[in-house]
Amino acid sequence: MFGCIMLFARTISPSAGGMETHQVEMMKNCMWVVTLDYGYSVYFKKNLRFNGNLRGLIYFLNIIILQDHIRALFMNDASFLSISSELRNAFPSLIFLLRSGGNDIYRAPWENDDIPLHIRQENIRKAINENINIFIVNSDFSYLRSLKFGIRKDIIKKVRGGVDIT
Repeated sequence: MFGCIMLFARTISPSAGGMETHQVEMMKNCMWVVTLDYGYSVYFKKNLRFNGNLRGLIYFLNIIILQDHIRALFMNDASFLSISSELRNAFPSLIFLLRSGGNDIYRAPWENDDIPLHIRQENIRKAINENINIFIVNSDFSYLRSLKFGIRKDIIKKVRGGVDIT
C-alpha cells in the first residue's frame, strides 16, 4: 500500500521525536518523499530527483503520480499547508492526509512567518478544512484542541499508541 503514498516531510534527515520517528518509518516504505530541504525537493528512495520551485514541483509530481499510480499525499507536518491549495487544484482526485502533533497548527508554519500569528492560524484552519481529507491527531487532547481550533469534526481521525505505520 505504501507504494501508492507520497510522503511530504520537512526534511529527509529528521531529528528525534514522535513526528520524526513516524517519518523515519514512513520513509522506509514510501518510494517518493517530498521535502522542504532546499526549496522543494523530491527524493526517490533517498536519491534526489528534483529540486526547484512550486511550479516545477507540480509538473514533476504530475508525471510521478500518473506513472506510479500515487493515490495519496501524506503530509507528516503542517509545513506544506501553505501550498495545499495549489496541490489540491493540481491533483483533485488524490487523498490528502495530514498528521498533526497538536502544537503545529497553533504555531501555524506558513511560507511567510512575518504574517501575524492569528492570520497564519486562520490560513492553517482554512487550508485544513478545504484541502485535507483526513486529519490525523495522536491524543484526546489534540482531538479536542483541533475541534476548538475549528477543524471539521468529520475529517479528524485519532491514532494513538506510538508509531503505527499501518
